[in-house]
Amino acid sequence: MAATTKARPIPDAIRKRLAQMLPLLSSDNAGECAAAAGAIGRLLKGHGLDWHDLTAAVADAPTASPRPPEPPPRREPPPPPDMHNLTAAEVKELVAAIRANHPFLNDRSKGFLESQMERARFGGSRVLFTEKQRKWLMDLTQQAGLA
Repeated sequence: MAATTKARPIPDAIRKRLAQMLPLLSSDNAGECAAAAGAIGRLLKGHGLDWHDLTAAVADAPTASPRPPEPPPRREPPPPPDMHNLTAAEVKELVAAIRANHPFLNDRSKGFLESQMERARFGGSRVLFTEKQRKWLMDLTQQAGLA
C-alpha cells in the first residue's frame, strides 16, 4: 500500500475475527506467532485489505478511557474482647479502621477519635472508656461497616 493511498475501512465482522486472532500473536511459541500472523494476513487479503489497513484502523481507533482505580481494601480489625477496656494498640487499630472505612465523619466524631488516639498514645498500655464513650465508639464502628 503506497503512503498516499487512503486506508480502507475494516468491516465489523472482520474486526470481530481480528479481535480473536490478534492475541495469538503474543504466544511464546514462535511457530504459533507465525501461524497467527499468516492467518491474519490471509483474512485481510481475502477481504481486499492488508496490514496497512489494520495498522491505520488501530492508529485511528479512539483510545480507551482508563479504568478507575480500585478502591483500597477495607481494613477490618478483629472485634475487641471488651469495649470498656482496650489496649492502646487495639484503640489505635480500631480508630485507623474507622477513619479508613467511614468517609463522612462529622467534625465532632473526628475530634472524638483524635482524642481517643491521644489517650492511646499517652495514657499507658490500656484505655478505659466510659459507657457513653464505649457506645459512641461502637456506633462509629457499625457506621463504618466494621461490626
